[in-house]
Formats: sequence, structure tokens, C-alpha cells
Amino acid sequence: PHRWHCLFVRDRTNLLSTAPGYVGGDGLNFNAPVRGLGVFTNDDLATGNDNGEIFLGVFTNDDLAIGNDNGEIFLRQGLDLTQNASGASTAYVNYGIGVSSLAVNNSDQIAIGLQNGLLDIRDLSDLTASVSSVNFGVAITTLATLANGDIVIGTGNGHVSIRGADDVVNDVVSGLTFTGGAAITSLAITSNGNIVIGTADNLVFVRQSTDLTLTPTGYVGVDGLNFNAAIGGLFARGGAAPGSLTLGGGGLALPLTTKM
Repeated sequence: PHRWHCLFVRDRTNLLSTAPGYVGGDGLNFNAPVRGLGVFTNDDLATGNDNGEIFLGVFTNDDLAIGNDNGEIFLRQGLDLTQNASGASTAYVNYGIGVSSLAVNNSDQIAIGLQNGLLDIRDLSDLTASVSSVNFGVAITTLATLANGDIVIGTGNGHVSIRGADDVVNDVVSGLTFTGGAAITSLAITSNGNIVIGTADNLVFVRQSTDLTLTPTGYVGVDGLNFNAAIGGLFARGGAAPGSLTLGGGGLALPLTTKM
């Protein structure tokens, strides 16, 4: 039977309607399963996937980078997914190896993690040229970006490291293995810059971005708390108050109310 792999962009006040100002194909088919949701500062939605098939990152102008399990990267407009991103001289590249994660920093640099362990950094303005790259030798499973533009990398063997986008070869902060080999499945950055780490063996850690061995000052929750099933996604909402965290999986959202 035919399988649909669609991305919808909807109004948060009425899920039957497309988002205000959106003119692209609502229900656009990206040819691979689409799972998970993330919310940008303008309340638009992005979709992610726990199998590495569709990943989105948003640029400062709200255009999107989209990667899929075939190794393709697309740059598309946030308000019209059928149109190439403005400012992108080349809006498509194919690595030929499945994309496992994408993240975009505040300099419009795209961090691209591949299933063969390659981490590659490219610019919105020139998708054809690599800014810097390194091969971790194990699948990149999840990526996130800090406010200073550094890239947080989670791998399939439970390791987390932080690298500068212009030089991903060298650690900014010493890397750390969080589990006995279970993959890092999700990363999130709180409003005050702490790193939340989800693993395939059900655990969630909260750590300082300046020292991955330490929990943040003021954090009073259980570090390494067990949520009884593999962590399929993390979302940290910024704001004036300390960051709050939502864990998603199987349609369930659990608030983590301890201070970040």
C-alpha cells in the first residue's frame, strides 16, 4: 500500500488551518517517515525523526534545512516548503549516506551528522563547500547548538562532546560517555545554556555546557533519571524563567519541573 510521509504546518489556534502567512504545500511529502515535533521562536513547527530519516534545522531567517535517510540535504523557505531558501546559492546536496541529525547555529552554519560517523559543517550561503569536518567512527545520533555557535554532538556509543563549528576536530570541552554503550538519542539546550541529554537506555541527564561532568548550579533533580523507556525526543523552551523541559515519546509529554 502507498505510504504518506508528509509534513504539515498548522495554526496553533486551529489545527485544521495552515499557519498564518504560510503559502507552501501543507502536507508536503518528503518520501520518508516524519516523526516528532519542535517549536521555533516564531511558533512555526519542525519535524524530527528517531530513525534518522527526516531532520530539520531553522536558520535565523526562518528558512529550513531538511535532511533525509538517503543522504540528501534540502534548503527550503520556512513559509513555503516548495521553494528553495532565500540566500542559498545551492539548495541541495547529496552525501549518499543517511543523515542522522541536523542542527543550525546562530551564524547560519549547518551541522550535518551522518550515519557513518561523519560530522560536516556547511554554510547556508554555500552548501557545496565544507567549513570543517571530522569522522567520529560511530554514527552521529543527535546534534544541538549552543548560543555561542558551538555544536553539541551525541553518538551511537553514548558519547557527548562539544566542538566549535569552524574547527570540529578538537573538543571545546572534554567529551564524556554517559552510558555503557547505549546511544545518545536526543539533546536539548535550556534557556540558560545547560545541556539536557537523553539516552536509549531511558536516562535523562542535565549537565553544564562548560563541564559535562557537572550538573548546573541550582539543579536539584535526579541527574540520570530513568523514564522507563528510550528517550525519543527532548524539547527545552527558553524564556525569562528557568528553562522547562518536555520529554516526548509515544504521544506522552512529561513535564520536568525541577530548576534547570
